[in-house]
This record gives sequence, C-alpha cells and structure tokens, in this order.
Amino acid sequence: MAFALRSRPRPRALDVPWQKKSRRKRKFSWTKAVLLSLVLYFAYSSSKQVQLALELRAKLDRVNKEIVATQQRTEELRREIEYLKSDAYVEKVAREELGLVKPGEIIFMPAAKPDKNR
Repeated sequence: MAFALRSRPRPRALDVPWQKKSRRKRKFSWTKAVLLSLVLYFAYSSSKQVQLALELRAKLDRVNKEIVATQQRTEELRREIEYLKSDAYVEKVAREELGLVKPGEIIFMPAAKPDKNR
C-alpha cells in the first residue's frame, strides 16, 4: 500500500522594505539585444523622418499663405488699374489737380480767409 505524502506549503515571506528580495539572474540573450538595438535604431531614424516631415509641412503652409496673400494683392492691383483707366478717375484728376471744368460750368471759389495775426 502506498501512501501519498503531502508536502506542507512553505510559509510566504513577508514583504518587508528593508529586506532584499532574491532575484533570479537572467542570462544574456544576443537575440534580444539585437532586436532591441534594431527597434531603437528604427525608432531613432523614424523620429528624424517625422521631424523632417513636420518641418516640410510647416514650410508648405507658409508658402501657401504667401501665395494666397500675393493673389489677393494681385487682385487689388488689378481693380486699381481698372479704376485708374476709368473715365471717373480721369475726370476726378482733371477737376482736382488740373483745375479743368466741363464746358458751360462755372467754378465758385471760396474767398480766402483773412489772417488773424495781421
């Protein structure tokens, strides 16, 4: 007849902060070291690529804003050229700067104000 011997469970060690826990020594694995170095290399190189992409995106945004501003300025200048070619502008310059009048018009000029110092 065979009796099974029961082993008693070992009492658990108390977690006391001042006692050092026993640690298992891990063996150095070349495979893990190579994989880790490859992961770090690809992370570093991809971070450089991401940084370059962000810089190029910012430069593209600046150039697009400059293009829009230049197009708006071009449109303003085009409208100003059209106004300067119009008859209304020519008449305004003739009246205000050259003192010309249309035939049959009479110009009334206000009298000069007397100097108060005299």
